[in-house]
Amino acid sequence: MMDAILKHYNLNSEDLIKLNDSSYDYDYSDNEEFISLCNYLKNIKGNVLVVGDYDADGITSTAILVRLLKKLNVITKYYIPDRYKEGYGLNVEILKKAINHFELVICVDNGVKAKDAISYARNNNIKIAIIDHHQYEEKPDVDFFIHSNTLEDKYRNLSAAGLSLILSNYFFKDEYNLALASIGMISDMMSVLNYNRKIIKKGHEIIKKNKYPSIYKLLEKDFDYDSISFEIGPKINAISRMGIGNVNKLVEYFLYDDDNEFLIYSDIIKEINKQRKHITSELIEKLNKRIKSKNFIEVIYNADIKEGLCGLIANKLSENYKKPVIVLSDNEDTIKGSGRSYGDFDIYEYFKSLDIFKSIGGHKKALGLSMDKIKLNDLINYIENNKVLIKEDVENYIEINQEDITSDIVDIIESLKPFGTDFNEVKFKINNIEVENHFLIKKIYSKWKLSNGMEAIYFNRCFNYENIQSLIGTFKYSSFKNKKITFMVKDYI
Repeated sequence: MMDAILKHYNLNSEDLIKLNDSSYDYDYSDNEEFISLCNYLKNIKGNVLVVGDYDADGITSTAILVRLLKKLNVITKYYIPDRYKEGYGLNVEILKKAINHFELVICVDNGVKAKDAISYARNNNIKIAIIDHHQYEEKPDVDFFIHSNTLEDKYRNLSAAGLSLILSNYFFKDEYNLALASIGMISDMMSVLNYNRKIIKKGHEIIKKNKYPSIYKLLEKDFDYDSISFEIGPKINAISRMGIGNVNKLVEYFLYDDDNEFLIYSDIIKEINKQRKHITSELIEKLNKRIKSKNFIEVIYNADIKEGLCGLIANKLSENYKKPVIVLSDNEDTIKGSGRSYGDFDIYEYFKSLDIFKSIGGHKKALGLSMDKIKLNDLINYIENNKVLIKEDVENYIEINQEDITSDIVDIIESLKPFGTDFNEVKFKINNIEVENHFLIKKIYSKWKLSNGMEAIYFNRCFNYENIQSLIGTFKYSSFKNKKITFMVKDYI
């Protein structure tokens, strides 16, 4: 089976050694502007304000920078704008409060499109450093610009947390910063290959070794590679998505040293995430039942959906509808929302030049946008009149018979982790399944018990479970101790 899996990934034994290499040298960049910022921080006399983003990458990168600056004995404050009241990233109002108090403002995981704020800073002698990885059309006119596109090739796929880590590396080795960077990068769905993989694998080892309270108190079970994607990242993001509580507390949470403080806020984070999951599931269930349009991009406008949940809902509906989806919500007189792509379609490229938006940003697979309400029909008309043929991602899987499923297969898969962007987990197609029993979890999700004792779970609504011949999905251990195998169904035939 190992040969079949290596063939699936087009790998040889030498590639496998590289994939499993978890060595990490705490590298930093030789880029002139990078070194210039490092030298400036060595000799800075005034105070520094770090302005971050409200998602997991922004929170962890802010925490990394604050930890770095405090170790350099720089008086440091940080601020994460409120998603619903202030919107994304650096703005003029923040800078008005910074005048006469801060020598330098560092924007991390934001800043490349903050033109008004940058102009205001220039006119008021405020130094600005930007550490960002988002797309930009024109290089910002700031004092220091650290971007994944301007650094050496091996850093090209770093998120803001990764960029903040290599800045920290210039001054000292810090295992906790490396752990935070691995969380930010996985949560932001960055590539899991090459230099990124080294950060992620070493970060995983360090978290397992040190069992940091700030990380472990967010877990429901022992830490593994899936913990960040399915537990830690979503819980961090839930605070801003739900608009409950102060998102700045998240940075404080990752800076705490006192276990009692950890315990108190981790419970709040977990409770808010439970609410997020419940509300999102209900909305997706309702929207799954609606009549879809004939457009190749589905546009859903619902004033009752929280803006912060639009991306999650769009992502799930895109999988279910098998086409790109944009979910929009109200924000006073403005419509705000998120889109998710499907197949080979570049959703950001398709919309980026359209002049109906107040703001737009993103990449091939996702975008965020805002526009005046009166422009909604213009958006729909544009989609209707500019249809694009989308090629679906070719389903690539390894066929296997039910009786050939063993723990050896799952062990091989475990050895290839982490999976993610640019290195997706291998899918298997189990042919001629023999079902012993079928029932619904929460009256929605299908769960099959196969004749070999293995369970298969489908976290989507299955409308034809009685006539299924084959299941497509991935293997995992539901219990490592007993090596109990569960098949996570992605599709069926």
